[in-house]
Amino acid sequence: MIFDMDGVLTNSKLPIGEEAARAVNGISVDFEVAIISGSKIEQMKAQLVPYIDKRILLLPNSGTKMFQFFGGDYNLMYGTAHFTKRLKKEIIEGFKLTRHELKIFENTEIYGEQIEDRGSQITFSALGQDAPYIRKIAFDPTNERRTRMLQELRKLPVAREVEFNLGGTTSIDATPLGLNKGKGVERLLDEYKFKPYEAFFIGDQLDKGGNDYPVAETGVPCFRVFGVPDTTYLCKYLGRTLSAFDYPEVR
Repeated sequence: MIFDMDGVLTNSKLPIGEEAARAVNGISVDFEVAIISGSKIEQMKAQLVPYIDKRILLLPNSGTKMFQFFGGDYNLMYGTAHFTKRLKKEIIEGFKLTRHELKIFENTEIYGEQIEDRGSQITFSALGQDAPYIRKIAFDPTNERRTRMLQELRKLPVAREVEFNLGGTTSIDATPLGLNKGKGVERLLDEYKFKPYEAFFIGDQLDKGGNDYPVAETGVPCFRVFGVPDTTYLCKYLGRTLSAFDYPEVR
């Protein structure tokens, strides 16, 4: 069972709630569980640890890295090389140029840095990395603003080497071409010798252009949720349903 993080198990940049933690921990008793996110590992740990079961795998940077808990902490098991300096420069310049030309973020209060280098991923956060959650959910509820920016980013020359996708509540993610959540999920399944039909993915950005959409193209069954309460309900339902079938269990 693979979960997206923000908008699925947690609200943006906030710790996982008690009910959601209880739901995902309950699933992890009988099934392998991983949580994938565009966030860095430090941010994932801040939102999820110590609330989640330590058997749960963490896949930051859109699944380009995988961390497993042992020896008292989450440790890197595999990871993808970072962007080259040239690509980093072109991505950051592309974000700045597109932001300036569209003028859709003018007169908007910014909280912290808008552009964050996460190594194998660079993220543009419209309101800044430190924006309050209440401001985030009100900023672009229909994704219209970010979709306009996304369309322009995909016209840039750098888009021949980089994927741009809608990220969390107010963000756009840039990852190396072909290295997205879909590839992250495929790598995870390959590591654990699972077939796509033996996995389930739960996400909120499964529309085309969303950073969960590449997972839908892998053949893994996907469930779309519209917030944390949906996820907790779905966990309870799936826990009862899947236990009736002979799916691979935690070993």
